Formats: sequence, C-alpha cells, structure tokens
Amino acid sequence: METPVPAGRKLADAVLGAAPAATGAYIHRKQATASSAESYDTDRERALWNRLEQVQRTTA
Repeated sequence: METPVPAGRKLADAVLGAAPAATGAYIHRKQATASSAESYDTDRERALWNRLEQVQRTTA
C-alpha cells in the first residue's frame, strides 16, 4: 500500500502523460499493463450499462 504522496505523484504522472503509455492504456504503478479479463467482457459491460440506465431513470 502506498502513502498518499507517492500515489498522488503516480496519478499526476498518468494524467499529465509522464508515464510511458498509449492513450487509453491501463497504468499500474507507472507502467502500462493489460487490464483485467473482465474489462473485455462485452456482455458484462452491457449488463452494467443497462443497469445504470435503469437506475438513472428511477432517480431522475
């Protein structure tokens, strides 16, 4: 676990483009890496999107 200062530095590097990674890359501790297999599951993502739309309709 990192303390807030180094964690904040790494976040700032990612946001400012100082971490070497392509646009849209997943960055873990200053290095571009593959995201989890779940992030590529289109059925899971579609179900989440649909659920969020449903929640938005009931709260709007």
